[in-house]
Amino acid sequence: MKNYMLETTWLKLLGEADRLRKNLTNDVAKDIESGYETGGGWHDNALYESALTDQVVVASKLLEISRLLQHPTFIEGLEISGDTVTIGVKITIKRGGEQEKYKLLGQADAKYDETVLQINAPLAKCLLGHKRGETVQWRNEQLEILQIEKLF
Repeated sequence: MKNYMLETTWLKLLGEADRLRKNLTNDVAKDIESGYETGGGWHDNALYESALTDQVVVASKLLEISRLLQHPTFIEGLEISGDTVTIGVKITIKRGGEQEKYKLLGQADAKYDETVLQINAPLAKCLLGHKRGETVQWRNEQLEILQIEKLF
């Protein structure tokens, strides 16, 4: 599956990766050194163990972001018709008598915008390819597509 995202999201991820790298090489490294020296080594040293745990957490976040940054397909560069549900559109659906609005974007975009429905989410997959006015069966409910708008 392609790694779809907005260019602004990619830039935010680059900044976040840079911040995490600096944190890992500066703050966390100093905390590990300080914990080791203060506690007299590694054995039964809560400060040192805490710093090592922080190192693992920061490194795993950095790894996750690094994976998201690899080989992006920028949504702004795609040809989007706007008449069917696809990536790069804003949709309004009627669900259980209530209207819900979503932007269909990539996984990384959802990190920064709560109105994003990830393109690989089950609900998005159910709606893909349908047109305005169509009713779609989703689990035990009927969803009506009220509106589709191109985001770009």
